[in-house]
Amino acid sequence: MTSSLSWLDYSDAERRAALDVIELFRDRDTRDELGLGSIRDGFAEHFFPGTSTIQTRVAYFLFIPWIYRSLEQQHAGRANVADRARKAELDLIEPLLADGDPEGVIGARVRRSLKRLPSDVYWQGLAAWGIRLYPGSRDQYLRRLANLSVDQRGSVDDDGEPLADATAAVHWHPGLPDPPEGFPGECSLRLRPEDRTYLTERVLLGRPRGTLLAWLVEHGRQSNIPFPWEHPDLARFPRETIDDLNQARMLSAVMHGAPLLYNLLLARRLVWEEKIEEFEQRLSDWTRSLTLEAGGEPGRWDLAELWQTVDRTPATVTAPTRAFIERWARLVVEEQDLSNSVRARELISSRERQVKGPMGARLHSEAALHLWGGDAGTARMNYRWAIAQRFINDLVPPDARS
Repeated sequence: MTSSLSWLDYSDAERRAALDVIELFRDRDTRDELGLGSIRDGFAEHFFPGTSTIQTRVAYFLFIPWIYRSLEQQHAGRANVADRARKAELDLIEPLLADGDPEGVIGARVRRSLKRLPSDVYWQGLAAWGIRLYPGSRDQYLRRLANLSVDQRGSVDDDGEPLADATAAVHWHPGLPDPPEGFPGECSLRLRPEDRTYLTERVLLGRPRGTLLAWLVEHGRQSNIPFPWEHPDLARFPRETIDDLNQARMLSAVMHGAPLLYNLLLARRLVWEEKIEEFEQRLSDWTRSLTLEAGGEPGRWDLAELWQTVDRTPATVTAPTRAFIERWARLVVEEQDLSNSVRARELISSRERQVKGPMGARLHSEAALHLWGGDAGTARMNYRWAIAQRFINDLVPPDARS
């Protein structure tokens, strides 16, 4: 029997969340097996708003409005505008690959069989950065565009402000730079100076203003580090950002042990000796690294400060999730050997059942257990730092130094 996932057309955010779940299942290390996604994503949006784990390069923040602004100008009011939009986005793939910078080209592997278009991946981010002014979903926008008359194509005055009789048709930030000559037949993921200036202004003046993303774009440098708290300019971050980042770091460090133990329990259920040995070693390594990261005293982590920090993020943390985090944090301090702790095993088992239900929980269902591929949800939380760092590296010139 083939499984499927469907949803009603409530909102673009809900639709994107469902599609993100599908994408995450393609990467066995990043799945949210124990229900920590809400607090993880809340911190990620707090530090790096408008980003998503399935975004690739910052240039798509320009490609999409360029394509759709052109459609508005040339094909408004036509019933097939959605088909034209899809074709235009797919037409980006080959020129980008030919440009010689293939890393991050959406659709590089599947070419014109691409299912999830760049506009779908970046739609929410375009609004967060103040580039997309139209408030609805991409599907709503396309339906509107199909019904848009020729005289509603977003006229603006000499100051770039929408004319009164055309306000409803202004869908994109009026300061958007023009695309390079030859676009989209000729395009590049590398930014022109005017592109870099515009996107930097959007980050600094839009919703990301005052965030870690904005600070790094304005003051930072190019980097290649696994976590934001390892940044060489950490000491120069705003004080509140440092405090928030410290809480995010401790959450990431302490909770990393929970999915490692979960995978160890699965390996033991299956009597998979190779994986038992692997996860016993990884759990042991985590214990040593946690002691170092917590300054030798994991018990000094103030959970009250964590929840105060969470209240400043968009996260909605349920009471069961909060209880799970607090109980695990106590076990980390109280138990000498978590790999053989009855309390820890019971906590992980009950949490998985709580999150997935009895039929989906691998520790409770034989059918679900045998779907485990040997590693599920073990990536340490980095709060979308990988994509944020790529955006920052795209926006900050290579020779820039703070």
